[in-house]
Amino acid sequence: MRRILTTLPYVLRLILVVGLVATTTQAFADSGFSEGDVKGDYGVAFDGALSQDGGLSFVPVAAIGQLHSDGKGNVNFVRTLNISGLILEQTGTGTYDVLPDGTGTAEFTVTNVSPSLPASNFPNTFETFSFVIINGREIEFIGKTIEGLNEDGTTFPIGQGTIRGVARKQSGSSDDDD
Repeated sequence: MRRILTTLPYVLRLILVVGLVATTTQAFADSGFSEGDVKGDYGVAFDGALSQDGGLSFVPVAAIGQLHSDGKGNVNFVRTLNISGLILEQTGTGTYDVLPDGTGTAEFTVTNVSPSLPASNFPNTFETFSFVIINGREIEFIGKTIEGLNEDGTTFPIGQGTIRGVARKQSGSSDDDD
């Protein structure tokens, strides 16, 4: 009986902690994020490294641009991409999905619009990303895949790498909350 009385406070604390964790986890999951939480104009920047030789060597990559989201799962953007000193001007369109916990995925079709570069050396691409909404003004993301895009819409592998970036809502945007 004495042992039960001495372990009872620990058991009660454990039940309390488990209950708090479950409540907090449920509240986090019920936070209700949606595609509408990404509506507006964003300044976007990312950097990382890419490899086209199976990971034997990597080249630095960085980009900066502007992305517009309609708040319904559709985006378009313009960006300047720097691959180890080679500059590509690009446009893109795509879609995204947001889960209630604020995480999501996005996929884009990217078109090179740099007139002086041959398309055979720098194909259009299909890119996928995972992201998390940090707050109403900032989204962090990582690159998942990048594939070359044939004219018929089929894809082919063009490399691997690591990309990490951030999108911040631009002040003065027509969709600005402030």
